Amino acid sequence: MTAESLIGVISGIIGIATAIITLGIWGYKRYKKQSLTELMKQLVDNKKSQEEHRKILKKMKLFEERIKTEYIQSFTLNNKKLEELFKDICVKNDIEPTTEICKKFLGYDSRITREYYNSKKNDNISE
Repeated sequence: MTAESLIGVISGIIGIATAIITLGIWGYKRYKKQSLTELMKQLVDNKKSQEEHRKILKKMKLFEERIKTEYIQSFTLNNKKLEELFKDICVKNDIEPTTEICKKFLGYDSRITREYYNSKKNDNISE
């Protein structure tokens, strides 16, 4: 076997191994990915530190890009419940809580949140 053949075989083996490892990591991350609803439930946990809350918000930003970095950096839970927190996220990040968005974040539709968001938006327009 020539040196060129040996180098080619070794390069091929390294390439295949790299591809298998990369696909394995990608598959694991995809399998491990949490839904926004699950992340929201984790976010309202008062036992978590402020830094853990911010990490959860960063994960949420992967799903919903409209969550602002400034919001994440200044986030404090202050014992907010699930719906109250969702209202806060929507208003401060200018995310209209459509039926689809409500279901993504809360797991159900929230007419009350839509009404709250619209009243806040109208207050801002009239100022």
